[in-house]
Amino acid sequence: MWSVKCGGEEVFVTPTEEPHLASLGCDGKVKLTVEYLAGEVEKVDVRPIAKNYPYKVKGNRITIELEPYQKAVIEVNGDLVNPLFIFANPLEKRPDRNDENVIYLEAGKIHQGDSLTLHTNQHLYLEGGAVLKGYLLASHADNIKVSGPGYVDARHKGLGNRALLFEYCNGVELEDFMIINKNWWTCVLCVCNDVQMTNYKSVAPPSDNGHGHENDGVDILGGQNITLDHCFSYCHDDAFVVKSRKWDWGAAVKNVEFNDCIGWNVHAGNTFEIGWCCGEDITDIRYNDVYAVHSGSRGRWYNAALAIHNASKGVVSGIVYNNVHIEDPQRFLFHVSITESHFNIGTGVKWAPGKIHDVTYNNIHVYKAAPEKDGSQFYGWNDEFDIQNVIFKNVYIEGKKVTSLEDLNVTKMQHAKNFRFE
Repeated sequence: MWSVKCGGEEVFVTPTEEPHLASLGCDGKVKLTVEYLAGEVEKVDVRPIAKNYPYKVKGNRITIELEPYQKAVIEVNGDLVNPLFIFANPLEKRPDRNDENVIYLEAGKIHQGDSLTLHTNQHLYLEGGAVLKGYLLASHADNIKVSGPGYVDARHKGLGNRALLFEYCNGVELEDFMIINKNWWTCVLCVCNDVQMTNYKSVAPPSDNGHGHENDGVDILGGQNITLDHCFSYCHDDAFVVKSRKWDWGAAVKNVEFNDCIGWNVHAGNTFEIGWCCGEDITDIRYNDVYAVHSGSRGRWYNAALAIHNASKGVVSGIVYNNVHIEDPQRFLFHVSITESHFNIGTGVKWAPGKIHDVTYNNIHVYKAAPEKDGSQFYGWNDEFDIQNVIFKNVYIEGKKVTSLEDLNVTKMQHAKNFRFE
């Protein structure tokens, strides 16, 4: 369906049940030639729109220029089921394969393994072209790392397993690699502290569970001091999500930052989500230069671009969205609520309502307005457990500056106060 070349050399294209994936390394700007092999090209969309990647279309060929850490979504003729994702990685930084703490997976090989468990001080390296068929685990491990431009293929695993599950770990680095997943959550960090994710990619086609979703991209479930830089998530549920309690895991969340991250959620969930599974405080969450390319492109549930759902006790506060680009909200633009939810599974904590306070939307650019019947919604539980102190600064919908709730098309608002437009 797709052919990709860089400097005349073929770039391997990995097909999935939906998107096709091309990954390459570079140390500066490169020009790629993409050929669409499935018919005539009538229309091309290159996303994120705000990235403004230089590209040209001639016949069935698209030429595009990319630099390290850049990621392009190419859609032909409005086809959102079989797009091409191009990931430009930095050149490889290979560790010493003779180091006893390094697990080195070589290029050009499919490495079979039901699961691979990392222990303290271990480094798993996936060389470019290496494929690990399995899933990754770590528990109570410190100073662990997974890196390299290869990928983990977890599509064959059963319905109860996460593709990457690290719990109670300190000092985690996830860099450059990709996980292709179908079933259940893709990358899950449970009560992990001091985490750096750089250039990580999740690609999760529909699940085999009968309704397609429940395969989140990145889940942060408790933990502090977590940074995601240049990350990408395509999935059929929440693309990037922050939670504080679910199943056997629970802890306050503090100091989480998303920088230059791109999300696309398909059936269910939200693109950038906080909740539903709460129970402990969630504070100091910052989104800088993030991109929601499609928010519920085949939506069923909620499908907001930016969502906060406090479905248990605890306070969600100090949330800042700064320089956000929202291209295609299929349902809600902003959805913020305090409610009881069946998503809080197995927490062992009696339900009680929480609060949402101090949320700032700054420099938000919406390229297509949310459907009029959905718009944005803000509703608390009651006058005590409410939504307070929400600031909108330089919010634009289809180029028009938003100066009121009416401009924002708020279709539901209750137990919410102190909203300001600046």
